[in-house]
Amino acid sequence: MPRYRDLPLRTKGLVVVAIPIVAFLVVAGAFYVAEQHREEADLWAEQAMRARNLISRIRGVWEAAEVAVLGYVLSGNAQWLPPYERARSEITDLFEQRRLVLYSWPGDHQQAEALERRILDRLDTLGKIRAEAAVSPPAAAKMFAGAYAEHEAIRAALKNLSAEESRLLADRMREEAAARHVTDLVVVVGGVLFALAGGILAMLLFTNTISSRVTVLDENARRFARGEPMLPVAPGNDEVGHLAASLTSAAAVLAERQRALQDAAAELETRVNERTAELRQANAALAAEVAERARTQEQLEDAKRRVEAVIDASPLAILALDTEDRVIGWNHAAEELFGWKAEEVMGKPLPTVPDEERHTFEDVVARTRRGERVVAQDVRRRRRDGSIVEIRLWVAPLFGPEREIRGNIGIMTDISSQRRLEQQFAQSQKMEAIGRLAGGVAHDFNNVITVISGYGQMLLEGAKDDPLLREAAEEVLNSADRAAGLARQLLAFSRRQAIQPRLLDLNELVSNLQKLLGRVIGEDIELKTILRPGIAPVLADPGQMEQVLMNLAVNARDAMPNGGKLIVETSNVTLDESYTAAHAGVKPGSYVLLTISDTGTGMTDEVKAHIFEPFFTTKERGRGTGLGLSTVYGIVKQHGGDIWVYSEPGRGATFKIYLPAAEGAVAAPPEPKQAEPARRGTETILVVEDEEAVRKLLRDVLEQRGYRVLEAASGADALEIASNPAEHIDLLLTDVVMPRMGGRELARRFALGRPDTPILFLSGYTEEMVGDQGVLTPGANFMSKPFAPEELARRVREILDSVRKGSAEDHPPPPGPAQP
Repeated sequence: MPRYRDLPLRTKGLVVVAIPIVAFLVVAGAFYVAEQHREEADLWAEQAMRARNLISRIRGVWEAAEVAVLGYVLSGNAQWLPPYERARSEITDLFEQRRLVLYSWPGDHQQAEALERRILDRLDTLGKIRAEAAVSPPAAAKMFAGAYAEHEAIRAALKNLSAEESRLLADRMREEAAARHVTDLVVVVGGVLFALAGGILAMLLFTNTISSRVTVLDENARRFARGEPMLPVAPGNDEVGHLAASLTSAAAVLAERQRALQDAAAELETRVNERTAELRQANAALAAEVAERARTQEQLEDAKRRVEAVIDASPLAILALDTEDRVIGWNHAAEELFGWKAEEVMGKPLPTVPDEERHTFEDVVARTRRGERVVAQDVRRRRRDGSIVEIRLWVAPLFGPEREIRGNIGIMTDISSQRRLEQQFAQSQKMEAIGRLAGGVAHDFNNVITVISGYGQMLLEGAKDDPLLREAAEEVLNSADRAAGLARQLLAFSRRQAIQPRLLDLNELVSNLQKLLGRVIGEDIELKTILRPGIAPVLADPGQMEQVLMNLAVNARDAMPNGGKLIVETSNVTLDESYTAAHAGVKPGSYVLLTISDTGTGMTDEVKAHIFEPFFTTKERGRGTGLGLSTVYGIVKQHGGDIWVYSEPGRGATFKIYLPAAEGAVAAPPEPKQAEPARRGTETILVVEDEEAVRKLLRDVLEQRGYRVLEAASGADALEIASNPAEHIDLLLTDVVMPRMGGRELARRFALGRPDTPILFLSGYTEEMVGDQGVLTPGANFMSKPFAPEELARRVREILDSVRKGSAEDHPPPPGPAQP
């Protein structure tokens, strides 16, 4: 093969021209491939950036929904819920955008799809918690705490997915930078090759030209180097001519290539500017993402502060313990309930568990460490001052990110007041039931006493000349009086005793009784009265209030066998709602307080629970009936008041009696009237009584005083007698409580046929009781059993005389001759 220097110039020229052409094509191809690779890297980087932004927005929407539901559970305020209600649609839309962005992504999309399903399932769980919160916030709070592990798992999955996409974004950015580097390298290498090809061509032209054309060619070469127009070369078919032509052609080609390079440079500059703009946009997107993350972090911090504020503002005590039973949470309500400040207990063992409750505390801790929840368990806990408080608690375990138990959280509420009110209500119900029983017993007892005392009085009146019989009759009447006293005490306890209330000054009442009280309690007991001036009057029966003072003084005397001090005080008090909330049955308002205190032996809680029950006594046999305090209780309650006792063994007792304050001036007590003997009569009286002994007594008393008596054992028998128009009846005397047809129903039917005939009602209950029960209409004639025969005769005469007087006024006699 001939050497290159031996080749013809034409061949050499062809070779010289071919070299730059091939170099240019190679450079252009390499530039095109590098540019395509760079554009693909740019697209993938943009997709990765957008996908990462979408994941960040998904995390923000989901965490806002979590905070919204938690806020609603803890506060019950529905204003928290809008972020949760928008969460499902926003999260579904964001995941759909992510799929559209990454439709050509080469990676696996199963991780994102699984995360989407998990978040939507979590939103369903939050919906259930939200629904439970509307019914039971504590139960909803426990559900939220139990599902906290899923919250942490979703957060970790979001973090992993975001980290994976950040890694892919970094890879795409590196690929884009490498593509840009390749493009720049292609441009530089191509330019160098093109310059080398031109130099070789010039060298060959100068070394191979040997004629005058070489000078022209030399000039042309110089012109070519300067970029000036070529000089014409003499034509010829030799190699120089061919060389000149080739040079001319090469110059044209190079000029074209120069223009192409200039165009390529301009296009490259345009692409660089576009890429700079894209990078500027990417930087703005990154800045926006950083700002979004900062805003999300701020929202999370704000949500955390709000949750802490909700917990601290909760009216329920909330505290948390770690696995070593050290306090890691203690809200303001816990401070108020137990007395310790948060800084005094944080990081220390729980100080509220008394020794006797240690086993219950350890049982609760053991259950929570097994993952169980403790719901509404009643326990006793200790306050800082050493007092014991009844609480109801709910406890749930605290889980870590791996579902490991890191402690427990408890919610507590004070139920001490509720317990006291329940006990007071139960005691009130028991006393009410005993009162009804005592009233019924007293009613039946009064029927028996009525017969005994009635016939005893009649026996006494007929035994004037027989001292032995008179003594026996008096003994019968004395026993009947004692039995009647017991019945009155039972009626007083059952609040069915007849009372005559008037405006009364308790200071005056106590002052008038002071000497008598001193004689009752004895010389070894000091009596001290503290009567505060200006106390309000009360509407009360003076005799009943005197009985209250005497009974309490006697009780205090018996509690101080070795002497002591008895203090009687009066004062005005106002009971507000805070007091009445802790004392069942007490209404807010103004009261007069009568306090009787002693320094005696005191009482245990067990004794205090029964002291107002009839026949309950701690005294030895024969020293009391057990009706003294029950009588006091009934009198106070019948006057619309309340009585409370405070006592401890060895520290005496204090009885506080609250009577409603009344308005008006205290009037002087009425002068007692001297009863006159009842006049006799001849009228006809229909007696209706289901008790045969009482009916016989009524007949005997009335017949002895000249009245004609018709008897009926039931309401039906009485109506049958009254249905006879030929039978004249001047007065209907009937018992109130009878089987099948009571006295009120009998009176109603009787009045239909005899509207002008007066009616007198009898009952073992009092007038107030039968009136309160709706048995009698106001103003009806009434007598309470037992009664003296003379009292019955006097009352019958008064009713008959009042009817006769009214009839005379309505129908005056015609005028006649004057009487002498």
